[in-house]
Amino acid sequence: MADPQTENGYLKIAMEIVEHLGRYRIPGQEMQLLWVLLRKTWGWNKKEDTVSLSQFAKSTGIDKGKCSHLLRSLIKKNIIKNTVDQKVTPQGRKYKFNKDYETWIRVDQKVTRDHIVNKGVDQKVNKVVPQKVTTKDIYINNIINNLKKIDIDKNLWTDFLEHRKKLRRPMTNKAQEILIKRLTMLKDKGDDPVELLETAIEKGWLSVYSNKDSPEDDYEERARKFKERHKNDKEE
Repeated sequence: MADPQTENGYLKIAMEIVEHLGRYRIPGQEMQLLWVLLRKTWGWNKKEDTVSLSQFAKSTGIDKGKCSHLLRSLIKKNIIKNTVDQKVTPQGRKYKFNKDYETWIRVDQKVTRDHIVNKGVDQKVNKVVPQKVTTKDIYINNIINNLKKIDIDKNLWTDFLEHRKKLRRPMTNKAQEILIKRLTMLKDKGDDPVELLETAIEKGWLSVYSNKDSPEDDYEERARKFKERHKNDKEE
């Protein structure tokens, strides 16, 4: 039988914060990560601490890719903050809980009867809706399955695809397949695919690079060659 005692450690949290956490709608898995962060910061009388995705995953039982997506969601809501300009270190990133609840961004989700359709069953009329499986669906399922093999959550992958669209370089299904093969190869060489994707989004890169690579140098080399070609064209 469990017998927790405050002598073995406790969290000192103002009742005002507890009350507002009760009023604020935070999804279950996000709340799990929030408690882990509070344990590793306030639990040690610290305002912030470096916490890796592996630590979040181990403490919650949620895979690293999903943890990455959940943390970004908490940051967007301003419930937690990344305190080192999103810099990645071997130990992880620095996070802190934002106790100024008046700055939390509320995301209310309204669900109507017309939206209650899940897994092909229309609950409003309790009738099975036949689902058509297309070639595109099969291709997407293969992509999702391959992402799972390298511990990448589909939400993080969606974020990267949106990132590519903003750069006006959307990815085809074939391009996604090629990039996943590259991530698999880099994982086999010791890189973390989740961190590689996150870094690519933060840096505004079109692809992912090993921690040993220097994409900035690659861009500079291509720019130099372009200038040389342009110069030669003018001379001709």
